[in-house]
Amino acid sequence: MCVGLKTIHFPGYAVQHYLNSFLCDQAMTQALETYEQPLVESGRVQKMFGSIAHRYDLVNTVLSGGTHYLWRNALLRLVPDDSDASALDVCTGTGDLLPLLDEKFGFVAGVDFCYPMLSCGMQKKAVKPFPLLQGDALSLPFVDDAFDVITIAFGIRNLENLSAGLLELKRVLRPKGALLILEFG
Repeated sequence: MCVGLKTIHFPGYAVQHYLNSFLCDQAMTQALETYEQPLVESGRVQKMFGSIAHRYDLVNTVLSGGTHYLWRNALLRLVPDDSDASALDVCTGTGDLLPLLDEKFGFVAGVDFCYPMLSCGMQKKAVKPFPLLQGDALSLPFVDDAFDVITIAFGIRNLENLSAGLLELKRVLRPKGALLILEFG
């Protein structure tokens, strides 16, 4: 039986918390009914994010009135702290979520398919550097069951194939792990 979708609504936004054990065919089918395939063309999205990478953080803050920080914090309150856990931020962009993940989990990494976004993330002043990898959410460069927590903030809508993306996230998520999706609602 597939149950367990938690949604917290913010003005115009939704924070969605999926537990890996609930990502079965029935739940995935229901989730996909709200989307038409393909969602986007990945080359176009990669080029667009590459062109705005140097000002992405500022634009995000201005357009959200700074509330995207609140949404990210609310997202992470859905899972308990665990210094033994590993977390992956998919579609990490400039890595805004990584310092927050680092406060909760023992190992944190980010992956994005747009190198200019990662490059901007690498230039940020962080207490400690985070592993940032260039890779596609549809074909992640990790072994099966690699992470306890996977986050994707404002990126799920940009996946070229939502069902393939969710299956790939499930593949690298450990059993009973948590998949946290923050997205425009």
